[in-house]
Amino acid sequence: MEISQRPELPHREDFYYSFEYNLEKIEAEFSQVLAESKFQTEDKERILVALALAKSLHEGQVRREAPNLPYIVHPIEVATGVLKRSGHPNMVIAALFHDVREDVDWMRALANGEVSKKFESRVIELLTRLLSKYRLENFDDTPVVIRLTDEEYFCRLEGEIDAVFIKAIDRRKNLMSLGRMLDAILNDNFLVKDETIDFVREKLQQTKIFVIPMVHRKYEKLASNLEDLTIKLEVRLKIAETFLLQNPSHNL
Repeated sequence: MEISQRPELPHREDFYYSFEYNLEKIEAEFSQVLAESKFQTEDKERILVALALAKSLHEGQVRREAPNLPYIVHPIEVATGVLKRSGHPNMVIAALFHDVREDVDWMRALANGEVSKKFESRVIELLTRLLSKYRLENFDDTPVVIRLTDEEYFCRLEGEIDAVFIKAIDRRKNLMSLGRMLDAILNDNFLVKDETIDFVREKLQQTKIFVIPMVHRKYEKLASNLEDLTIKLEVRLKIAETFLLQNPSHNL
Protein backbone atom coordinates (compact mmCIF):
# COMPACT_ATOMS: atom_id res chain seq x y z
CA MET A 1 0.00 0.00 0.00
CA GLU A 2 1.44 3.36 -1.01
CA ILE A 3 2.02 5.80 1.84
CA SER A 4 0.56 9.26 1.33
CA GLN A 5 2.78 12.29 1.74
CA ARG A 6 3.70 12.96 5.35
CA PRO A 7 1.96 16.09 6.64
CA GLU A 8 3.77 19.18 7.82
CA LEU A 9 2.76 19.63 11.45
CA PRO A 10 1.89 23.29 12.25
CA HIS A 11 3.13 25.52 15.08
CA ARG A 12 6.64 24.07 14.89
CA GLU A 13 8.12 27.22 16.43
CA ASP A 14 6.19 26.53 19.65
CA PHE A 15 7.68 23.07 20.15
CA TYR A 16 11.31 23.52 19.15
CA TYR A 17 14.14 25.65 20.48
CA SER A 18 15.95 28.47 18.72
CA PHE A 19 19.20 26.54 19.28
CA GLU A 20 20.22 22.92 18.83
CA TYR A 21 18.45 20.87 21.49
CA ASN A 22 21.15 18.89 23.30
CA LEU A 23 22.63 18.58 26.77
CA GLU A 24 25.55 20.90 26.07
CA LYS A 25 23.31 23.75 24.89
CA ILE A 26 20.70 23.26 27.64
CA GLU A 27 23.37 23.17 30.36
CA ALA A 28 25.15 26.22 28.92
CA GLU A 29 21.91 28.21 29.03
CA PHE A 30 21.30 27.13 32.63
CA SER A 31 24.83 28.12 33.66
CA GLN A 32 24.47 31.54 32.03
CA VAL A 33 21.09 32.28 33.62
CA LEU A 34 22.39 31.12 37.02
CA ALA A 35 25.53 33.26 36.74
CA GLU A 36 23.42 36.32 35.86
CA SER A 37 20.98 35.75 38.72
CA LYS A 38 21.05 37.82 41.91
CA PHE A 39 21.40 34.74 44.11
CA GLN A 40 24.00 34.74 46.87
CA THR A 41 27.23 32.88 46.10
CA GLU A 42 26.39 30.13 48.60
CA ASP A 43 23.00 29.59 46.92
CA LYS A 44 24.63 29.28 43.51
CA GLU A 45 27.04 26.73 44.97
CA ARG A 46 24.15 24.73 46.47
CA ILE A 47 22.43 24.70 43.09
CA LEU A 48 25.58 23.40 41.38
CA VAL A 49 25.84 20.62 43.99
CA ALA A 50 22.21 19.75 43.26
CA LEU A 51 22.91 19.72 39.52
CA ALA A 52 25.77 17.26 39.96
CA LEU A 53 23.60 14.98 42.11
CA ALA A 54 20.67 15.18 39.68
CA LYS A 55 22.99 14.15 36.85
CA SER A 56 24.09 11.08 38.78
CA LEU A 57 20.51 10.15 39.71
CA HIS A 58 19.42 10.29 36.04
CA GLU A 59 22.54 8.61 34.68
CA GLY A 60 21.71 6.13 31.92
CA GLN A 61 18.18 7.46 31.39
CA VAL A 62 17.18 8.96 28.02
CA ARG A 63 14.35 11.12 26.72
CA ARG A 64 11.32 9.50 25.13
CA GLU A 65 11.25 11.88 22.15
CA ALA A 66 14.95 11.38 21.41
CA PRO A 67 16.51 8.11 22.61
CA ASN A 68 20.02 9.49 22.16
CA LEU A 69 19.30 12.47 24.42
CA PRO A 70 20.17 12.18 28.16
CA TYR A 71 17.12 12.55 30.39
CA ILE A 72 18.82 15.17 32.57
CA VAL A 73 18.19 17.82 29.88
CA HIS A 74 14.57 18.01 31.05
CA PRO A 75 15.20 18.73 34.76
CA ILE A 76 17.82 21.28 33.72
CA GLU A 77 15.47 23.07 31.34
CA VAL A 78 12.71 23.13 33.99
CA ALA A 79 15.19 24.58 36.51
CA THR A 80 16.20 27.16 33.89
CA GLY A 81 12.54 28.10 33.44
CA VAL A 82 12.18 28.58 37.19
CA LEU A 83 15.34 30.70 37.24
CA LYS A 84 14.13 32.91 34.39
CA ARG A 85 10.87 33.54 36.22
CA SER A 86 12.62 34.63 39.42
CA GLY A 87 12.03 31.48 41.42
CA HIS A 88 14.00 31.28 44.67
CA PRO A 89 17.06 28.97 45.02
CA ASN A 90 15.18 26.15 46.76
CA MET A 91 12.68 26.07 43.90
CA VAL A 92 15.52 25.74 41.40
CA ILE A 93 16.99 22.82 43.38
CA ALA A 94 13.59 21.14 43.64
CA ALA A 95 13.16 21.56 39.87
CA LEU A 96 16.44 19.72 39.28
CA PHE A 97 15.12 16.77 41.33
CA HIS A 98 11.46 16.92 40.27
CA ASP A 99 11.61 13.86 37.99
CA VAL A 100 13.83 11.55 40.01
CA ARG A 101 12.61 7.96 39.71
CA GLU A 102 10.48 7.31 42.78
CA ASP A 103 11.94 4.04 43.96
CA VAL A 104 12.17 2.77 47.52
CA ASP A 105 15.74 4.01 48.07
CA TRP A 106 14.98 7.58 47.00
CA MET A 107 11.78 7.80 49.06
CA ARG A 108 13.61 6.46 52.09
CA ALA A 109 16.31 9.10 51.54
CA LEU A 110 13.66 11.83 51.67
CA ALA A 111 11.84 10.32 54.62
CA ASN A 112 14.97 9.73 56.68
CA GLY A 113 16.45 13.14 56.05
CA GLU A 114 19.51 11.92 54.16
CA VAL A 115 18.84 14.38 51.34
CA SER A 116 18.18 17.25 53.75
CA LYS A 117 21.76 16.95 55.04
CA LYS A 118 22.82 18.64 51.79
CA PHE A 119 19.72 20.75 51.11
CA GLU A 120 17.34 22.85 53.18
CA SER A 121 14.08 21.48 54.55
CA ARG A 122 12.20 23.74 52.11
CA VAL A 123 13.59 21.67 49.23
CA ILE A 124 12.33 18.51 50.92
CA GLU A 125 8.87 20.08 51.40
CA LEU A 126 8.64 20.90 47.70
CA LEU A 127 9.89 17.47 46.64
CA THR A 128 7.41 15.78 48.97
CA ARG A 129 4.66 17.45 46.92
CA LEU A 130 6.25 17.06 43.49
CA LEU A 131 7.31 13.46 44.06
CA SER A 132 4.05 12.33 45.64
CA LYS A 133 2.75 10.26 42.73
CA TYR A 134 3.60 7.33 44.96
CA ARG A 135 3.50 6.53 48.64
CA LEU A 136 5.64 4.15 50.61
CA GLU A 137 3.89 1.44 52.63
CA ASN A 138 5.06 -1.67 54.44
CA PHE A 139 3.57 -5.08 53.76
CA ASP A 140 4.92 -7.92 55.90
CA ASP A 141 7.85 -5.65 56.81
CA THR A 142 8.63 -5.13 53.11
CA PRO A 143 8.54 -1.53 51.76
CA VAL A 144 6.25 -1.20 48.73
CA VAL A 145 5.77 1.83 46.46
CA ILE A 146 2.09 2.43 45.61
CA ARG A 147 0.96 4.76 42.82
CA LEU A 148 -1.64 7.43 43.55
CA THR A 149 -4.43 8.40 41.18
CA ASP A 150 -4.05 11.65 39.21
CA GLU A 151 -6.79 13.22 41.34
CA GLU A 152 -4.99 12.28 44.58
CA TYR A 153 -1.65 13.52 43.27
CA PHE A 154 -2.78 16.91 41.96
CA CYS A 155 -4.98 17.53 45.00
CA ARG A 156 -1.95 17.11 47.24
CA LEU A 157 0.29 19.13 44.94
CA GLU A 158 -2.08 22.11 44.89
CA GLY A 159 -1.53 22.64 48.61
CA GLU A 160 1.94 24.06 47.92
CA ILE A 161 2.01 27.16 45.70
CA ASP A 162 5.72 26.95 44.81
CA ALA A 163 5.32 23.30 43.82
CA VAL A 164 2.45 24.32 41.52
CA PHE A 165 4.76 26.89 39.91
CA ILE A 166 7.41 24.22 39.23
CA LYS A 167 4.77 21.83 37.90
CA ALA A 168 3.50 24.52 35.52
CA ILE A 169 6.99 25.04 34.08
CA ASP A 170 7.46 21.27 33.96
CA ARG A 171 4.20 20.71 32.07
CA ARG A 172 5.06 23.44 29.56
CA LYS A 173 8.31 21.62 28.77
CA ASN A 174 6.41 18.29 28.69
CA LEU A 175 4.01 19.66 26.08
CA MET A 176 6.94 20.80 23.96
CA SER A 177 8.39 17.28 24.20
CA LEU A 178 5.05 15.80 23.14
CA GLY A 179 5.07 18.03 20.06
CA ARG A 180 8.52 16.76 19.14
CA MET A 181 7.33 13.18 19.67
CA LEU A 182 4.58 13.67 17.09
CA ASP A 183 7.16 14.90 14.59
CA ALA A 184 9.34 11.91 15.43
CA ILE A 185 6.68 9.28 14.75
CA LEU A 186 5.98 10.76 11.32
CA ASN A 187 9.71 10.60 10.57
CA ASP A 188 9.92 6.92 11.51
CA ASN A 189 11.91 7.61 14.66
CA PHE A 190 9.50 5.63 16.87
CA LEU A 191 8.85 1.93 16.47
CA VAL A 192 5.57 1.82 18.45
CA LYS A 193 3.57 4.67 16.98
CA ASP A 194 0.15 3.76 18.41
CA GLU A 195 1.67 3.68 21.88
CA THR A 196 3.19 7.12 21.34
CA ILE A 197 -0.12 8.56 20.12
CA ASP A 198 -1.87 7.12 23.18
CA PHE A 199 0.77 8.63 25.46
CA VAL A 200 0.37 12.10 23.90
CA ARG A 201 -3.42 11.86 24.12
CA GLU A 202 -3.25 10.79 27.79
CA LYS A 203 -0.95 13.67 28.76
CA LEU A 204 -3.13 16.19 26.94
CA GLN A 205 -6.19 14.96 28.79
CA GLN A 206 -4.39 15.12 32.12
CA THR A 207 -3.23 18.66 31.35
CA LYS A 208 -6.75 19.86 30.58
CA ILE A 209 -8.48 18.13 33.49
CA PHE A 210 -5.96 18.65 36.28
CA VAL A 211 -2.97 20.84 35.46
CA ILE A 212 -4.51 23.90 33.78
CA PRO A 213 -7.34 24.39 36.33
CA MET A 214 -4.82 24.03 39.18
CA VAL A 215 -2.37 26.51 37.64
CA HIS A 216 -5.18 28.97 36.80
CA ARG A 217 -6.00 29.30 40.50
CA LYS A 218 -2.42 30.33 41.28
CA TYR A 219 -0.71 31.66 38.13
CA GLU A 220 -3.12 32.91 35.49
CA LYS A 221 -0.50 33.95 32.92
CA LEU A 222 1.24 30.56 33.06
CA ALA A 223 -2.11 28.81 32.76
CA SER A 224 -2.96 30.81 29.64
CA ASN A 225 0.35 29.78 28.12
CA LEU A 226 -0.42 26.13 28.87
CA GLU A 227 -3.87 26.49 27.29
CA ASP A 228 -2.38 27.96 24.12
CA LEU A 229 0.23 25.23 23.84
CA THR A 230 -2.38 22.54 24.52
CA ILE A 231 -4.62 23.80 21.70
CA LYS A 232 -1.69 23.82 19.27
CA LEU A 233 -0.65 20.34 20.35
CA GLU A 234 -4.19 19.03 19.83
CA VAL A 235 -4.06 20.30 16.24
CA ARG A 236 -0.77 18.47 15.67
CA LEU A 237 -2.11 15.32 17.30
CA LYS A 238 -5.21 15.28 15.08
CA ILE A 239 -3.09 15.59 11.93
CA ALA A 240 -0.76 12.79 13.07
CA GLU A 241 -3.69 10.53 14.03
CA THR A 242 -5.36 11.07 10.65
CA PHE A 243 -2.14 10.30 8.79
CA LEU A 244 -1.57 7.05 10.71
CA LEU A 245 -5.19 5.96 10.18
CA GLN A 246 -4.88 6.57 6.45
CA ASN A 247 -1.51 4.78 6.32
CA PRO A 248 -1.75 1.74 8.65
CA SER A 249 1.46 0.28 7.23
CA HIS A 250 3.33 3.30 8.64
CA ASN A 251 2.60 1.91 12.12
CA LEU A 252 4.72 -1.16 11.48
